[in-house]
Amino acid sequence: MRQRAALVVVAVALFAMAAYAQPALAAVIVCGGGDCIGTSSPDDITGTDGYDRIEGRAGGDTISALNSSDKVFGQLGADWMHGDGGHDRMRGGGSDDTIWGDAQHDRVWGGPNDDTLNMQDDNSDPVVNGGNGYDVCNVDAIDTWSNCEVVNVA
Repeated sequence: MRQRAALVVVAVALFAMAAYAQPALAAVIVCGGGDCIGTSSPDDITGTDGYDRIEGRAGGDTISALNSSDKVFGQLGADWMHGDGGHDRMRGGGSDDTIWGDAQHDRVWGGPNDDTLNMQDDNSDPVVNGGNGYDVCNVDAIDTWSNCEVVNVA
């Protein structure tokens, strides 16, 4: 009888936890210029029209650097990074990242996993480096690329 009562208590507790649990929502972070640091959860980070140094930290982050020449670091989690305007430096992290360049001369590095670097912008990008892993690099013929297992030239 005690075992049955204990099972009922456990079942009710599990049901209550499942019914009231909320999924972790992405933090929305709008940078103020300069250093902009994400959280250990997925973040939606937007830079400024001035210089930003953005760190996504952990979680699968979405980062839009906006204008100016920014430094963007994805770090842990499968990140989506977009340089927008400026001569950006973007570096993926420890998961499968997707990085988008812009119509400027960007420098991008993937990480140790399987990354996609989208740099087809009709401008010369001096560094497009997939890093370790199985990387897809979508580039212009005038770009300089390395460590890309698949190269698609526009």
